[in-house]
Amino acid sequence: MEENSLEQGFASENVNGQLTSDALAYLDSASKWAKFLGILAYIGAGFCVLGGLLSFTMMGSLMGSMMSRGTGFAGLGAMLGLIYVTLALPIFFLGKHLVAFSNNAKSALRSNSSSDVTSVFKNINSYFKLRGWLVIAGVGLYFLMLIFLGLMASGFS
Repeated sequence: MEENSLEQGFASENVNGQLTSDALAYLDSASKWAKFLGILAYIGAGFCVLGGLLSFTMMGSLMGSMMSRGTGFAGLGAMLGLIYVTLALPIFFLGKHLVAFSNNAKSALRSNSSSDVTSVFKNINSYFKLRGWLVIAGVGLYFLMLIFLGLMASGFS
């Protein structure tokens, strides 16, 4: 049933000799999931910013009271808040690329335009590039953390 609605704008089995009706159905399904995941990424980024702001305010007052008792955790709330807000940025941009992919895919399915199809692949390419750089950065941070923990452990021996 869904396949018939996709084929209404397409007279032949493929679009300009490139996309079959199966490919169009997969693109339609992928665009729906991308929109869903993109919206969840926006919500997740919002929660990260909210968590960061709460860390700045609530943890700051909590740490201030702990400092008066001499516990030595000054600035932990600000550092945690900064980490949360920093993490919100890539999450937001990943969601932005997914939503743009979804919107361009819907437009391409409606218009049968090669420029719209090009925009679809441009946005999904940007999403995967950003995701790849974030994975590389994450692996690098893990290695730095292991080195730091190894140095800390050797210093306490």
